[in-house]
Amino acid sequence: MLPFESINKERAHGWYQKFKFDKDGNIHSVVGQHSVKSGTMRVGRIPAKIKAIKNLFPKDFTGKSLLDIGCHLGYYCFEATQRGAVRTVGIDRGRKVESLSNLAELNNRAAKQWDVYKNCEFYDTNIGKSWDTYGKFDIILCFSVYHHIYAQALSHDKIFKWFNEHLNDGGYIAWEGPINDRENSIPKIHIPKSHIGHYNEKELFCAARKYFPVIQYYGNCLPEKGRYVYKITR
Repeated sequence: MLPFESINKERAHGWYQKFKFDKDGNIHSVVGQHSVKSGTMRVGRIPAKIKAIKNLFPKDFTGKSLLDIGCHLGYYCFEATQRGAVRTVGIDRGRKVESLSNLAELNNRAAKQWDVYKNCEFYDTNIGKSWDTYGKFDIILCFSVYHHIYAQALSHDKIFKWFNEHLNDGGYIAWEGPINDRENSIPKIHIPKSHIGHYNEKELFCAARKYFPVIQYYGNCLPEKGRYVYKITR
């Protein structure tokens, strides 16, 4: 049993981005996308997201390091470690889970049950509100969390500066989130009215290019236009 499978048995709700990997490292969907807010299944999102991210999550992580921002139950960290990553770090804001204090405590406890996951680390960190540092990484994942970070930081520059401090030369950021789309209701829910006008593609990527001049579009992770995936690098 893998750590995330063990974890799911301890939670009322399973991991909300439900992927599974085959023996060759290919990503497959398990079920449709689960909406945490409504409890409904968003049929079609998972196949679209798999197609968009599959080339950004290497089949072979040998010698590489990974930072997953908004890691939830640490699925990508555990999987990257299985694929040979020398270090994986998952961070997420503190959320109480069962009798434990937060997700980090739950994930770390699960990782310790298997020697293969000894390189997995999890931290209770609310990026945007605090700016803790964790070293440098070859790959940074920022999936469906950027708008939450911006809602607290209220500055694209601060966020990408923090990314820059954590990315190794030759590394990249796999970025996914809502921007200039039909789901703009999502960032509007979180971002103060005084700053919602600054949450747009032009300002976001203008700040990003100060540190990362190369931004490549990798696809849309909704069956309709909505959330976009980018590879961001120097």
